[in-house]
Amino acid sequence: MQNAQQVVNEEVARRTFAGKAVPEDLRPAFDRHRTNLVQLAMSLETAGKDSHTIRNLVASLLKSYEDDLLALIEARL
Repeated sequence: MQNAQQVVNEEVARRTFAGKAVPEDLRPAFDRHRTNLVQLAMSLETAGKDSHTIRNLVASLLKSYEDDLLALIEARL
């Protein structure tokens, strides 16, 4: 089983935010979300959840973060 940090890192790497970079002023919020995802994944791992379940949840949450970030990025254009 992969550890929580690896799962989050891989899922973040899979997200492209529609090819847009995360603006520097939004980076702290993005990093906080990432830290929260790692903590959540670690808690689920400790609770005995399998890596498939953890990966699906992380991917789903990242998709919602992606939607929010894209809306903020596009509002600035």
